[in-house]
Amino acid sequence: MPPFFIMGCPRSGTTLVSQLLDGHARMAVFVESMYYPLFRPDLDRYGDLRRPANAHRLIVSFLEMVHLHGLYRVEPPNAEEIQAGLVAPTFEGVLVTFLDLYARRQGKARCGEKTARHHEFVPDILERLPESAIIFVMRDPRDAVRSIRKMFDARLEDAVEWWNQAFRSYQRTAGRAFLLRYEELVREPRLVLEHACSFLGEDYDPAMQEFFQQVPNRLREAAHHQKLAKPVDAASVGGFRDMPADDIARIEAWCADGMETLGYTPASATWRAAPPFKRIGRGRKLLDRLWRFRKRPDLIRLGWRRWKMRFRVLVHDAGTLGPFRRAIGHA
Repeated sequence: MPPFFIMGCPRSGTTLVSQLLDGHARMAVFVESMYYPLFRPDLDRYGDLRRPANAHRLIVSFLEMVHLHGLYRVEPPNAEEIQAGLVAPTFEGVLVTFLDLYARRQGKARCGEKTARHHEFVPDILERLPESAIIFVMRDPRDAVRSIRKMFDARLEDAVEWWNQAFRSYQRTAGRAFLLRYEELVREPRLVLEHACSFLGEDYDPAMQEFFQQVPNRLREAAHHQKLAKPVDAASVGGFRDMPADDIARIEAWCADGMETLGYTPASATWRAAPPFKRIGRGRKLLDRLWRFRKRPDLIRLGWRRWKMRFRVLVHDAGTLGPFRRAIGHA
């Protein structure tokens, strides 16, 4: 069966949704493959994937990142298994094969994938995997922005932009995605899960609400995922009210279109008078990101490993005259 995707704004409940659906007897959900963000931009540098050597290099690079994150429940398939079972020698074929084999290892009929940032690649997914379902998770922007800032030490403007980008991506799904609101899920988990299962063509399984008993250790141990170790609750809803009134007004003004569309009511009487949103340049964004990483050595190590992998791909591409071959129309 085609895989389904769980995506949305970071810190909006995508991981919670993935763990709930992973508790279903027929569904396995792989967390944070980061497949599209990490590999789609460099796809041309891997060459024609119909050539086994090129496909193998992509598979090996992908598995290197999978093991680096380590957020799986059972050991993922290896490169030889994926290549032998490749459903199609394409970029999407590698991911579909990986997910199918991952589900089979757990005795499950189908697999989903959760990477919040996959929303940035919605057009690609809809076009190349038209039979795949998308569950799009959104949360009140005030609570989402508050959580993003707390976890990533981000500027208010950056956190708002993350939410607005996700909202624009949801609009690009053109009604083909199932919109799952975080607030509705934590207040009425059974009802929302019944609707989500129906969207996926599955029956509701009560075992999903016991998800916290089998969360992978790497997830359970993460400070920002502590709530995964207990049943669903609505304690985080409305937490934004402890933020400064000016910040709430700014978020409501800058996210006004999305809030109106999704049915979130402004709490501030001054939101219309909030100052206009100001974007910053790429250089400033890079400096801000580096500053935030000072508190997250784990992200520094992760980023370094990713760049080592990408550098290896760039060197191989240059050594095989990849830029020249692409310029003259040869993969």
